[in-house]
Amino acid sequence: MYTRACAAIAEWSSVSAELILRASFAAAYLVVALELTALPIPSEGSTWARVKHTARAGGRIAESVAPIGGYCALGVVFLTPLVWTVHPPGFALLLPLSAEPAFGLPSLAVVSAGLVISGTVLGAAATVQLRRHRSAANSLCTDGIFAYSRNPIVLSLHLTAAGFLVAIPALPALAAFPIYVLHLHRSIRIEERHLAGGFGAAYHRYRRSVNRYFGARGFTQQS
Repeated sequence: MYTRACAAIAEWSSVSAELILRASFAAAYLVVALELTALPIPSEGSTWARVKHTARAGGRIAESVAPIGGYCALGVVFLTPLVWTVHPPGFALLLPLSAEPAFGLPSLAVVSAGLVISGTVLGAAATVQLRRHRSAANSLCTDGIFAYSRNPIVLSLHLTAAGFLVAIPALPALAAFPIYVLHLHRSIRIEERHLAGGFGAAYHRYRRSVNRYFGARGFTQQS
């Protein structure tokens, strides 16, 4: 009787963990889809922006899309959980795991879901705030979430990606993760040069007071 009860509890925990993970994954993909389609944020570090600037300068378009490995790594990191959850048996050979997925491990499932949900909420909130700010004024967005991170949207992507890797530690995704991080970091540096040129001293004050990813040292517009 005791053994059966323990087995039933374990099975219930496993099913609950899987449902929580699938729900958090679905929410994350839905929010990202909305951000990319209905709420896009223009960025000087994006591929399209690089192509336009290169064309205007008379350079070779190939140079603007040279970091193709970064885009491939981003796709691997974010699409691996999707293909694994859609059809695990079919992709088990294509996406070998370094460890068992967290579907059957409630503690890891909670950590994964927490990271994914945190990243999703942070990204959605930062996107909405930035779009509202840009529609109201042509100035730096330095309050709210942006008072604690200069790049909360990228930070949200890192949190979400970390949650995916905790839940489904596929070897290709683990190998692609550092390449994906470096790729976004490079894009941020390009965006920073654009902001420095556009806002001058105001951006330099902001950059000295708020860290690139997380942490603030008391930024004020008048400082």
